[in-house]
Amino acid sequence: MIITALILFFVLLTAPLQAAIPDEALWSPILVGVVLLAAAAQGVSVLRGRSTAMVPRTVTRRLGVAIFSALLSLLWQWAGVHHGAPVFLDVMLRGFALLLAGFALMTSFTGVLIKRRAAYLALAGLLLGATISSYIGLQDYLVHVMAHVPEWREFATSTPDYFAAFLVMTIPVTLALFLSEPKQGGMIGTLAFGMALLPQIFVLPTTGSRFALISMAAGIVVMAVAAFTAKRSGWKPTRYTRVRVMALVVVALLGGVVVAKPILHRLSASVSADQAHSGQFRIWTWRGALNLAQANPVLGTGPGTFMYSYQKHALVGFTRMAHNSYLQAADEIGLPGLLLLVAGFGGTVAVGWRSLKHPEIADEPETTPAPEPPAKLKQSRKRQQPVVAPQAEPAGDMFGLFIGESDKLLQCGLLGGFAGGLIQNLIDSDWYVTFNGLTLWFIGGLIVALAVRSRAADAPTVALPRPLLVAYTAVAGIVGVVMLTWGAAEANATAGKAIMASGGDPASAQAAYRTAASLNPLRADYASVLGYRINPALDPAQAEADLKRAVMLVPDAVNYRRLGRMYASQGRPGDVLAVATDGLKNEPNNVDLWNLSAEAHLALGDIAGATADYRKLATIETSLIGTIRAVTETVDINYVNADLYLADHGSVTEKLELYGRVESTLRAFAEEGGTANQMRMSQLGGRRDLELDAKLRDQYDHASTGLIEALKSSRPANVAAVEARRTTTLAAFDNILKPTTSR
Repeated sequence: MIITALILFFVLLTAPLQAAIPDEALWSPILVGVVLLAAAAQGVSVLRGRSTAMVPRTVTRRLGVAIFSALLSLLWQWAGVHHGAPVFLDVMLRGFALLLAGFALMTSFTGVLIKRRAAYLALAGLLLGATISSYIGLQDYLVHVMAHVPEWREFATSTPDYFAAFLVMTIPVTLALFLSEPKQGGMIGTLAFGMALLPQIFVLPTTGSRFALISMAAGIVVMAVAAFTAKRSGWKPTRYTRVRVMALVVVALLGGVVVAKPILHRLSASVSADQAHSGQFRIWTWRGALNLAQANPVLGTGPGTFMYSYQKHALVGFTRMAHNSYLQAADEIGLPGLLLLVAGFGGTVAVGWRSLKHPEIADEPETTPAPEPPAKLKQSRKRQQPVVAPQAEPAGDMFGLFIGESDKLLQCGLLGGFAGGLIQNLIDSDWYVTFNGLTLWFIGGLIVALAVRSRAADAPTVALPRPLLVAYTAVAGIVGVVMLTWGAAEANATAGKAIMASGGDPASAQAAYRTAASLNPLRADYASVLGYRINPALDPAQAEADLKRAVMLVPDAVNYRRLGRMYASQGRPGDVLAVATDGLKNEPNNVDLWNLSAEAHLALGDIAGATADYRKLATIETSLIGTIRAVTETVDINYVNADLYLADHGSVTEKLELYGRVESTLRAFAEEGGTANQMRMSQLGGRRDLELDAKLRDQYDHASTGLIEALKSSRPANVAAVEARRTTTLAAFDNILKPTTSR
C-alpha cells in the first residue's frame, strides 16, 4: 500500500514541474509508464488474491468500454487505414497510453486510496507540485513586474492556459483541506495548507486566462453546494471553519493588490479585442473539429492524431489541439468513445455526490462489502476476493496534523475541482496534456475511493471478471514498459540536443540520436533531426533515408519541408516540387509548403507555376487561415516572400498594396525585437536566429524602397512619412543585429 501511494506521490509531484508542456516527450512517457506499471502490479495482486479493486460498476464499465474503443481506433488506423505501416503509430500509442493511465488512476488504485493515510500521501504529491509550480510562477511574474511588464502572462512551468486549467482543479481541493479541522488539532496543518493555497490563488490571475476564473468560480460553487448537501445529511462543519474562511478572504484581498494589474489589463479594451480574436479562433477551430468528427464518426482518426488529421479540415490558422477536449475525443476515438467517457465522468460525479449523504466510517477496522462475483461465470470458476477493510489510523503521528477529522469537506473540494476541470475542458484540450490529464483522472479516482469508503458507491462494487482483468493487467504492463523505454529514448535525444546546442562533437550527438532511434524506432523526430541537422555533414548518404523515414512515420509539413530543403540544397528542384506537392495533399493550407513549391517552380524556370503558388499564398494571407491565428502576440512573417515576388512583378496598384503590406509587417517585426522577442524565441526552440533577422532587414529595405518609388509616381505626398519610418525601422534592425557585429 505505502509503495503504491509513494508512486502516486512521485507522479503527481513531478507532473506539473516536468510534464507540463503539451509536446513534452521525456517526462510524459515516464510518468505514464510508472502509473501503468503500478496499475499492472495492482492487477497482479488482485489475481493472486492479495487485494481487491472495488470500483462502482457504472464507472468501470463506461470508462472501460471508452478505453477499449480508443484501442480499437488505434488498431483500425494501423491495420485498416495504413495497412500495417507504422504511420502515426508513435503518437497513437502515446495518446492511448495517457488514456489508459487515466483509467488506471480512476479504477486500479481504489483498494489503496480507500485507506486514508495512502489517500492523503498521494494527495500531498499533487498539492506539493501545485504549490511549487505556483511559487515559481509568482516569482517569474514579480520579476516582470519589477521590469515594468505587469501584463506578463505566466509561462513558468507551462503555457498560461494549461497552467490555469491545472490550478482550477487544485484550488478547490487545497481550499477544502485548509478549511478542514486536523484530526490532532493545532495549527501546523492549517498553516501548511494555507501556504499551499495562497500562491495558487494569487498566480491564477497572472496566467491571463479569463475563462479559468469562470471555471474556478463554478468549481467553488459546486464545492459549496456539495457542502450544503453534506450538512443536510448530518455532517457538521467545525467551529473553526468560519474563522478560516474570514482569514482567507482578508489575506486574499491584501495579496490581490499584487496581482490586480494583470486582471485589469486583461479587462482593458485592447486586450478584450484580443480575447475576442481568441474566442473567434476557438469557434472556427471547433467548426473544423466538427467537420473532422463527421468524417470519422465511429472510430475517429486514432488517439493523439488530432494535430495531423485536423489540417485538412482547418478553417483558421494552425493549432495543435482542438481547444475542447470533448471535440478532440470525438475526433480521435469517435463519438461512441466520447459519449462513454462523458458517461463515466458523470457517473463519477454521481457516485461522489451520493457519498455526501452517507454517514462516514470511523477509522477503526470495519468490514467492507465483498465484491460481487463476476457475472456469467460458472459457480466453480468464481474466485472469492478477499475483503479489504479500512485500517485503523494510529493516533499521535504526523499524519494526524494533516488528515482531517472528516473526509466530507475533502470530498466537496474534490467534486469542485473535478467539475471545474470538466468545465475548463470546454475551451481547451486540457486532459490531452499529461500533467492536466493525470490530475483530472486522479481527482476522479479519489472521489470514487472516498465514495467506496463511505459505502455510497453503486452497490455492489465489483472487480473485473478474471479474463478481462488478465487482459487489462497485461496491456497495462506492456504499454508501461514501452513508455518507460520511450522515456529512455527521449533522454538520449535530449542529450544529443544539448550537445548540438553547446557546439559539441557532432559524432557524439549522432550517436545519442541513433541510440534514441534504436530504443524507439517509431518516433519520427529522431530520424528527422538526424537527416536534417546531423547527417548532412557526417553521413550525407544516410540523410535522405532518414528524412524519408521521418516522412513515412509522420507525414506532416515539418518533415516534408525538411526533406524538400535537403533536395533544394542538392540542386534537385524536381524532387523538391514532388515533396511539396505530396505534403500539400495532407496540409493544403500550409504556408511553408506553398513557399517551397514556389521556389521549386522558380528553380525549374516555371514562372507561371511560381506565380500561381505565390498568389495562393496571398489568398491564404487575407483569408480566415491567415488572419485568425492561435498566436497573435507576434507578427506573421510567413507571407513576405510571396508579397515581395508579386509586388516586384505587379502593377503600381499591386506594388502599393503589397510593398505596403511587407513594409508594415517587417516594421512590426523590428519593433517586437526580431527573433530576440521572447514569444518568437519560444517558437524557434528557445534561440535567436540572427540570419533570419538579417534576411528580413534586407527584405524590409527592398520593400520600403519599392513602396517609396511607387508612391513617387502616384502619391508623392506620402513619401516623406514612409522615408521617416524607413530610417527608424532600419535603425531598429541594426540594433537587433548588433550582437553579430560585436563578436
